[in-house]
Amino acid sequence: MSATVRPDWLARVFRALLICFPPPFRQRFGASMLATFGEGLDRRRGVSRLRFAARAFAGMITSGIAERLAARRADPSRLAAALEYGRDLVRDGRRTVRLLWRERAVSTLSIVTLAVGLGASASVYSLVDAALLRPIALPDADRLVAIHTVVDDAAGLSSFEDVRDWQARSRAFAALGAVRSQTVNLTGLEMPSALRGGFVVGDLFGVAGIAAELGRTLTGADLEPASAPVAVITDAVWRDQFQYAPDVIGRSVQLNNIAFTIVGVLPPAFVFPYDRIDVWMSARFHTGAMSRQTRTVAAFARLRPSATVEQAGAELRAVAAQLSAEHPATNRTRAVRLTPMHEWLTADVRGRLTLLFAFVIVLMIAACANVTSLQLGAIARRRAEIGVRVALGASRARLVRELLAEQFVIAGAAAAVATILTFVLVPIAVERALAVPGLRVAGLDRVVVNGRVAAFIGVLACAAALASGLAPIWRWTRRVPVSTLGAGARTSDARVTHTRMWLVASQVAIAAILTTTGGLIVASYLKMASVDPGFDPAGIWSLEYRLPANKYREPARQAAFHEAVVAAVAALPGVRHAAVVRAMPFSGNSDLVEIASDVDAPGTPARTVGFNTVSDDYFATMGVPLIEGRTFDVRDRAEAPVVVVINRTAAARLFGSTSAIGRAVLARGSGVRAEVVGVVGDVRHERLAEDPLPAIYARNAQNPGIFMTLVARADAGAASIGEAMRRAVWSLDADQPVWKMRTLSSLVDADTSGTRFMFAALVVFSLAAVVLVASGLYGVMSEGVHDRRRELGLRVALGANRRAVLGDAMRSGLAPAFAGLAAGVAGSIALSFWLQNMLYRTPPLTIAPYLVTVLLLAAIVVASCYVPARRAAGVDPARALRE
Repeated sequence: MSATVRPDWLARVFRALLICFPPPFRQRFGASMLATFGEGLDRRRGVSRLRFAARAFAGMITSGIAERLAARRADPSRLAAALEYGRDLVRDGRRTVRLLWRERAVSTLSIVTLAVGLGASASVYSLVDAALLRPIALPDADRLVAIHTVVDDAAGLSSFEDVRDWQARSRAFAALGAVRSQTVNLTGLEMPSALRGGFVVGDLFGVAGIAAELGRTLTGADLEPASAPVAVITDAVWRDQFQYAPDVIGRSVQLNNIAFTIVGVLPPAFVFPYDRIDVWMSARFHTGAMSRQTRTVAAFARLRPSATVEQAGAELRAVAAQLSAEHPATNRTRAVRLTPMHEWLTADVRGRLTLLFAFVIVLMIAACANVTSLQLGAIARRRAEIGVRVALGASRARLVRELLAEQFVIAGAAAAVATILTFVLVPIAVERALAVPGLRVAGLDRVVVNGRVAAFIGVLACAAALASGLAPIWRWTRRVPVSTLGAGARTSDARVTHTRMWLVASQVAIAAILTTTGGLIVASYLKMASVDPGFDPAGIWSLEYRLPANKYREPARQAAFHEAVVAAVAALPGVRHAAVVRAMPFSGNSDLVEIASDVDAPGTPARTVGFNTVSDDYFATMGVPLIEGRTFDVRDRAEAPVVVVINRTAAARLFGSTSAIGRAVLARGSGVRAEVVGVVGDVRHERLAEDPLPAIYARNAQNPGIFMTLVARADAGAASIGEAMRRAVWSLDADQPVWKMRTLSSLVDADTSGTRFMFAALVVFSLAAVVLVASGLYGVMSEGVHDRRRELGLRVALGANRRAVLGDAMRSGLAPAFAGLAAGVAGSIALSFWLQNMLYRTPPLTIAPYLVTVLLLAAIVVASCYVPARRAAGVDPARALRE
């Protein structure tokens, strides 16, 4: 092997795991295995490298164990020793079960504590696995990249023409293509319906790396300007629209009023990760603009086996520079950026899910600290027994093995409980979450509780057994004093008490960090939820439709249809206002234009603003206030001078402090000049957390289009308004499909659904941390009182004031707990600055979360210390001295 092993941490772990194999095997094959592993790392990037390394590590462990067992079978003496060792393990197991039953209260609490931590960790891991770790379900997904056009350092969509040039001039890609997704009308069947159409340019199916289940996919000939209209459908469309008809290949269907021939059916499991597209066709049938200036397509590519992302990016940047010189009017400010597809798909959720996973791991650490404190007390009560065994010749290795066995039995039981609960409860929780209208959490629909989750629980349980058992084992096996054989065995051990107090402080600190962080997230969510979107969503229903371009060719006919639909819906009982709008807020639809104002100095660059087309009653329907001037009316006919309404932000940016009424704006590219007749309030169009953008509104009669959203404001209780709106559209055109019938409130709620999910999860985990702290602190204090019962009884017998005994007993727990609380608050402050980008208008030093955390945990600390201390103050001196 000539490859050089990469000197990174994965290679070092691989080298360390060679210890699993017998020495002769390592000497013979170790170097070759290391070189092969290094070659595998060099061929992979990102998450793919981690998956490759994980499989290699698991294979080494299992193969190493097999090789060692084979070596022992070849040596009779070693085989006999192994059998004796196995018998010892069986005896240790029976003894461990008896001991845990004897300490069943502590054992049960330890199992429940670890089960809570393991269950929470496994639940979040299943979501992290679905959203971040699981590979894209396409062949060789690690070679897929997303290509973005970059303007002003903002990565976005590309143009059809740019994609064609990239495909023709690049050599680093095995395939390159792009898709523009848009709803298409399916007619000619029993009922008109809407499908999600994918308009393809380039070799997109080569990028996906899949073949058709029936027939074929689109080829280069299908994308030519003079090609026949052909389409490829998904298995779901074949099932729902054609009932799995065997003669579907070659059948003709009406898509956007054009006869397409079905030439292929895709495999059932195929889902292109960009969008859930139902039918694929050539981009030449797209109804929108396809010029180089218009950037509306998402581009993707598959790297050649010999190419890297860096090499392909450098080549494509050179092509972009050529296009910039050839087409300065459109490409002068454009650059390109390549991103591995998995990284691009998970970019929006990686930070939040990483925080959530870190949260549960910290919760797991708190659970381990809790169990450690419980086990310290349980093993301390057996120090006399341990001393006797040491005196009789028991080796330290034997004691360590027995004590570790106890921890692994506890962790195993906790893992079993956590696995059962995870496999039962997580699917139910996911099913109910997916049924919540508007809830959008990345990866939630892909969550599967399977062997990966069970393996994660097992690995975490083993780590928890080691973490919670090391401190007690180290304390009671490194040396056993002679005093443990006598009466001193009934007294408390200062070092055990000291270790317990450190554990108490760490638990309280962890709880403080989790609670404060959760409080900051809650404060951020509440502030976001209270943002005024600029309109009143209550009572607004909407649906979308797209007119066939070859059926409604004339703009006047398009405008007339929209106005007729508005009139039909406005006449419905319970409807107060009705209108049409091209891009409704929070729907995901938007248009941008570049404009200049008549007050701009020569050479002033054009400004990018949002552009929308609306009917006359739109602002009243939405509850958008009029600030100055007027809105649209019958004066603004198609043949009248073009007028627009702008929002407050556009007025301020275009005209400053002067009035915008009567001023003019000029659209770059089209050259259309329009007079401003009104200024309305700002509307948050995309996200509640984003500031309003400048926006311009045109009247439907002067700027009609084939795509529109029908909106209606209905009285409370008008539950059937959505279906009535659908019938109103069909009364004008029975073949016109409609889709996305929903309320505006559901869209606004969906915008905060991800934050709301995080909010709920963090609150649950914070409460779990608080419960662990309370139970752990109470358990430690109870153990401490039990260990000091002779001392406390003697003090009471000698006349000590019971109040003084109570105070002394409480101080032993309050001091470390409040020290941990102070450390936790300090850690929370440091962490909050790291979280600042995830918080909406919530300063890291917002007082309320810290104050709530301090008061809540202080109350829990005092209560957890008071109850055992009160029992200590009431101890019977005679009974305590007899024990």
